[in-house]
Amino acid sequence: MEPQLPKVHENTKKGNVAVALLESVLSRFSIVNTIPVEKDIGIDLHVELLNGSTPNGLCFNGQCKGKDEVEIDEQTIIIPIKISTINYWLLHKEPTFLFVVDIDGLSVFWCYPYEQISERLGELQQQKTVNIHVDKKSVFSLAIKEVPVEIVEVIRNYDYKLFENLSHSVSHTVLENAGKQQGTLKEKLMAFKDSANRLKENSSEIINRQRDQFVLDETKVVLEKFRFVFLWLDAESTFVYPYTKGKSISEADGFIKDSTIKTFITTVNENIRQYENGSNDENFNALIVKLEELNKLNENLAFFLREVLYDMNPYADFEFLVSDYK
Repeated sequence: MEPQLPKVHENTKKGNVAVALLESVLSRFSIVNTIPVEKDIGIDLHVELLNGSTPNGLCFNGQCKGKDEVEIDEQTIIIPIKISTINYWLLHKEPTFLFVVDIDGLSVFWCYPYEQISERLGELQQQKTVNIHVDKKSVFSLAIKEVPVEIVEVIRNYDYKLFENLSHSVSHTVLENAGKQQGTLKEKLMAFKDSANRLKENSSEIINRQRDQFVLDETKVVLEKFRFVFLWLDAESTFVYPYTKGKSISEADGFIKDSTIKTFITTVNENIRQYENGSNDENFNALIVKLEELNKLNENLAFFLREVLYDMNPYADFEFLVSDYK
């Protein structure tokens, strides 16, 4: 007779696999900290996004479900969540996303639950659970290389609301703390000053983080415009050579002052790296100068590509390439 031993439930095994898969995917562009099972009371993962190899301060939490754990219809995935879990999510300073991992389909469905329940949180406190609906259109592949932009937007908006709430409460908090201070007028005024300084430091940290993220996001936009035109020109090398004296577009002269495109882009990437590592005024100003030069390069390349393409096909319309620079 075999001895009796504890068994691992099939759903538990699938849930563990789902969390492991999600962690593996997110780790490509994030620092992922998994929450031990014994400490999991509604959050499986804490995630901080990266810019390259540098943390950017944008964080979120994740609750993960396996596809077999949920109810699915034609358009949505329905997940019952305890109200106590919802309340726990709202205690955190980062947004919490709900993920459903489809192991067989190699995909992940997701939603931001707060958007569905924010206007009825009070009445929901009378219930034990609430059904969260995950739209099947909100999905990404296990092969993704960067976080979906919709998730980033939620995180930014969440940070903005934190800052907005902070700014509304600053005056009240400072006056309240000073009013509670016992003692002489001098002691009360010193308490007011100390409280104001602490709030100033906290506010500055939030503002600086938003500023840095905005700068890096705008940098990414300019770089994407460059890559779009550059790769197109590179793919049309045969038609480009007559204009560049047989040189590749990356080594051609005349597009950027006193440099080749290859050397210039190396410098731009170095400026970005320096700003990510230390967003002081010196690095900020250096990056802005390079971004202005990069934007001018983008304009030169866009007009050049337009002319090359018109030579190839004079009856087509390539004006969209230069619409940003008119």
